[in-house]
Amino acid sequence: MSGINQEEEQGIANELLFWKTFLAKHSARVICIQSSDRKEFRCCSASFGVVNCPTLIFSDGPNMDCFVKIDPQLLSKLAAQKGGLQRFFTKMHSLVENGQNILDVQLMLDTERFWTGLKLVYKEVKSLISFKKDL
Repeated sequence: MSGINQEEEQGIANELLFWKTFLAKHSARVICIQSSDRKEFRCCSASFGVVNCPTLIFSDGPNMDCFVKIDPQLLSKLAAQKGGLQRFFTKMHSLVENGQNILDVQLMLDTERFWTGLKLVYKEVKSLISFKKDL
């Protein structure tokens, strides 16, 4: 994130941290890295190709070899819906917890059906998601 003093970013961070604390508990790791955390921010930005903030990166493993990157515009669309971010975080987490790997999750994210369940139009969000798999 560019900074906790940004109201929209603060709202997204609060939702994510609330979700982690009360819903995912010990089964998920979450960290919010601000641009003021220079070394960590630079490392993450370079490693994950982050240009705009806030960006959500999630993976099914601690090494983050494969990951999905959610752009700020999609986070804003989800945040604009009451409970939208919580539904998204929970859906992603549930898929991984129930044995889907990140490649399976990517395939699901690339369907109209998935986004309809989150009350979004696939054509409007498909360009706001990217995926990386290390070979």
